[in-house]
Amino acid sequence: MTEFSLGAPCRDELADAIDALDDVLRLDTLGEVDLPPYLTRLLLQLEETLTAAPAQSQVAA
Repeated sequence: MTEFSLGAPCRDELADAIDALDDVLRLDTLGEVDLPPYLTRLLLQLEETLTAAPAQSQVAA
C-alpha cells in the first residue's frame, strides 16, 4: 500500500470537514441515506478526531 503524508488542515478546512460529516450523519438520522452501522461509527470517530485536531494557522502566500 502506498504511503502518503497527511498535512494538518487549516481551520477553514477543519470546519468544512466537520460540517460535511454533520450533514451526512444528519441525513442518516432523518432516513435520507442508509449508512451501515460500522460506517456511522467510523464517521463519528473521524469527526471526533477532526474536532480534537489542532488547526494549522493559515500562512499568507
